Amino acid sequence: MSLVNEYLRRLVDYSTQERILNKGEKLLLAVSAGADSTAMLYLFSRLRHSENFSLLAVHINHQLRGEESDQDEQQIKRICMQLNVPIIIRRIELEGERDLENRARQARFETFQMILQSYGFHKILLAHHKSDLAETVLLNLFRGSGLSGMAGISLFRV
Repeated sequence: MSLVNEYLRRLVDYSTQERILNKGEKLLLAVSAGADSTAMLYLFSRLRHSENFSLLAVHINHQLRGEESDQDEQQIKRICMQLNVPIIIRRIELEGERDLENRARQARFETFQMILQSYGFHKILLAHHKSDLAETVLLNLFRGSGLSGMAGISLFRV
């Protein structure tokens, strides 16, 4: 069995066991062009027929890194075209420097939620990797969150 097929099997098994995803759902995939979200996009594009998923990729370009941000946008457009996954791209401008990361996150989630509701999708999927988890735990601890912050990124069900 190939490595990709093993990941697909594990993804289906986990989502079935945890009752995260159901056949026939419409899934909004938040893609940043990073390795984690690109892998998620690829895996779900492979699963969409067997699990009867409808997919829509959404990329938010915050325009914070100039040409690099635009290159990420173009890269994810190309990947979605190759995988035959429709994509919506939104450009967001954030004013000022204060609390930029949190404001960017909030703007992303508001955009995801608006698109989810507008197009009648069921769930928003985000991809995280182990470094994201470690970073989240450390940031939570530095902010004084206590024991609840040590849990890091948790599965969120709406």
